[in-house]
Amino acid sequence: MKKSTFIFISIFILAGCVSIAQHRVASTPETVRALTSEWTGERLPDGRPYVSDNLLERLKDIVMEEAWVILRNNGYETQYEGNWMMINPENPVMTGRVLTAQYMPERPDFR
Repeated sequence: MKKSTFIFISIFILAGCVSIAQHRVASTPETVRALTSEWTGERLPDGRPYVSDNLLERLKDIVMEEAWVILRNNGYETQYEGNWMMINPENPVMTGRVLTAQYMPERPDFR
């Protein structure tokens, strides 16, 4: 087999594996419901708990230190992502509905 043919086939196989892996990153609504089983309110179509606009507005007034105290007092010691960069210094407060990144440290409520 020629080296160029081998490289082409290798890239083709690798691209197929990456494509398959990308489809498995997102959790199903059922998995999201299982991970957030204590939630009793409304949910979005993808299973995530619905957080009201009113609550998001109230969260804008909370400073980071206050949020960390609540998390740590409830056993969430490893819920952290560092090295963030400020991309809009004129508007430093951000709140919103988000999806958790693929990496999830052990959670005390889902062992």
